[in-house]
Amino acid sequence: MKINFRLKLVSTQESPVRVSFNGDTFDLKHEETLGIEKEFDISPSNNSVDQSPILTVQNFEVGGGSKLEIDSFCINSISVEQKEMQDFLAFEVRDNKYVDDHILEKTSEIHLNGELNLVVKKNINRFFWSPFYSSKKRNDFVYDNRLVCSFVDEHGILETMTPWQVDVQIEKKEYNNVPHPPFDEDNNYEFGCFGCSVTHGVGLDKDQVWPSLLSPNHLNLALSSLGIDGIYLNLVNALKKFDWKTTVIVLPNWERKIMRYNLPTGQIIRVPSTINAEWAHSLFKHWAWQTFNRQLSRDDVIRWKKQYNRNFKFLMEDKCGEYSRRVLDKIIGVCREAGKPLYLSSWDEETYEYLESHPTFNNVLPFFEKIDLAKDQSHPGPKSHKEWSDKAITKIT
Repeated sequence: MKINFRLKLVSTQESPVRVSFNGDTFDLKHEETLGIEKEFDISPSNNSVDQSPILTVQNFEVGGGSKLEIDSFCINSISVEQKEMQDFLAFEVRDNKYVDDHILEKTSEIHLNGELNLVVKKNINRFFWSPFYSSKKRNDFVYDNRLVCSFVDEHGILETMTPWQVDVQIEKKEYNNVPHPPFDEDNNYEFGCFGCSVTHGVGLDKDQVWPSLLSPNHLNLALSSLGIDGIYLNLVNALKKFDWKTTVIVLPNWERKIMRYNLPTGQIIRVPSTINAEWAHSLFKHWAWQTFNRQLSRDDVIRWKKQYNRNFKFLMEDKCGEYSRRVLDKIIGVCREAGKPLYLSSWDEETYEYLESHPTFNNVLPFFEKIDLAKDQSHPGPKSHKEWSDKAITKIT
């Protein structure tokens, strides 16, 4: 995959500083700026390349306090914040009077002669990271990689992200790509639980969410914004990987659908979308989407937005209900074939009415009613989960 990098240099030295890149040489004078563009061919498997040269610097007056400031740094037209910029750049100091050759691991400005390099190997996951799990399979797990990030709390303690903290300012970004939380593949779980943000537990502590209230020994593969097709994907993939006795699903509304995007690496990501798909409306302003957007060309972004608009139109039409109902029948069929007793409910009135009138399915749990609010002041709170789980476990057992 080809990635374009753009640097903007500003000189503070009175005499010209010689900068060479892409076979050209420029004498940069005091307070002049120089824009540099360079293309690198990088692949996710190319871990053998430690660093790639960007430019060389000569004619620096050592000890004079002069410097080349790296004013801005872009990857595929996406700006990199000053704090993060240093992680991508290293400077090999060489050919200076009175200064031994050495390497500066992190660089945001240049004070000596030498070579500026792009740090490739240490950042390989960062170059190809996606906010959602990516893989070669079209119908793989749907998971939000931001949930396996870490952040520093107000007391300076490093913690794992909880469901309602996805959009907090993250101090330590972990560029992982995983299909689901770390579950024990050898365990025989009591319940396999699936759904959207309600089941995922947005705004709640883990022990307040209904899967935990049904049993401590449960598998929870729900995800915020997930529609019935995404629930189906997580279900069929989980059946190949995990074992559990009883399947319980709290369904969302019909107007949701997975969007699949082909990445430049050849991998596919599956993105949950709803009528309120905020990530698309915000034009990738979230740090996660900015990071991800670095690997996309302008043509990729235009193509993605067109695809999103088509998907949004589909969500607004009546076709989405029919589509989701067909997928629901596939969920019922898959569980019957696997010999996993299935119980269904919903917090959406229209979806729940359909469940109650379904011609071949009878294991309908009570309606999931919102009687209080979670910490995000939007999703069902702990009382809602407790009351519903008490009713559900009575019917299941």
